Amino acid sequence: MQIIFGLSLILGNTLLMLTFFERSKVTRLKDAIEQRPESASESDEKAYDYVSVIVSLSPVISFFYSIDQKVSQKIRVLLVTLFSLLALKYSAIIDITVDALAMMMGLASALIILLPGLIVKYLVSNRKKALQDALPYFVDLVAVCVQSGMTVESALKYTSLQFTPLDVNLATLITHAGKRAEVSGLEDALGSLYRAIDLIEMRMFCSCLLQSVRYGASLYEALSELAKDMREMQLLQMEEKIGKLSAKMSVPLVIFIMLPIVVLIIAPSLLRIMQNGISS
Repeated sequence: MQIIFGLSLILGNTLLMLTFFERSKVTRLKDAIEQRPESASESDEKAYDYVSVIVSLSPVISFFYSIDQKVSQKIRVLLVTLFSLLALKYSAIIDITVDALAMMMGLASALIILLPGLIVKYLVSNRKKALQDALPYFVDLVAVCVQSGMTVESALKYTSLQFTPLDVNLATLITHAGKRAEVSGLEDALGSLYRAIDLIEMRMFCSCLLQSVRYGASLYEALSELAKDMREMQLLQMEEKIGKLSAKMSVPLVIFIMLPIVVLIIAPSLLRIMQNGISS
């Protein structure tokens, strides 16, 4: 009887999943039909949004991002998990108590609701840090291309193509800027890139290129100096983190070293007091 009940739960779970997938497919098609065309400013903002670029270029981040952004996705995963636990319980595949089953359901619910957002935040932060670390090398390559006689547009396009194995996110952002420059000009493309991205290093790079385009300043020396300044900024940030490390290490030092020492010192006296109290 338990096996029949478990098979019924699994079958119902499968039918529920298929129903949800079909409804989500219909919803996506309906949204695609009714979606209004994006304006040029909205399209450019989306293209230059480095978080969206990072998410779109990573299948893992895209998966967790879709779960985190859509409540329906969380509900689906939660229902599938809950029905699977119930099926395992009542089909006698695993022998757990009702309290343990309730705890597992609560833990699964908390993980499904909170974990995708935390994973996305962590992975995006790592990709953002990698983009910032790779930018000085990109600036050096652009400077070399400009020094060899290339125009700024050609240097950006060539460097972004060659830079893809090192950091695909940075290369994609610069590629978007190059495509916009072909349509509306380099100055407009750099201005849009400057306004859309809130990374200090990227804004410094855009400002340097804009000054060269507007005023005809020497670009090779400016880019070389900019790459040097970026590396110095990264070094200062690393030194700041190292300086904060000593304060962070004081917490485990107090918990795992100081407290045991205090206990070892006080424990004999407490034991004698307790023995005297018991004997009296």
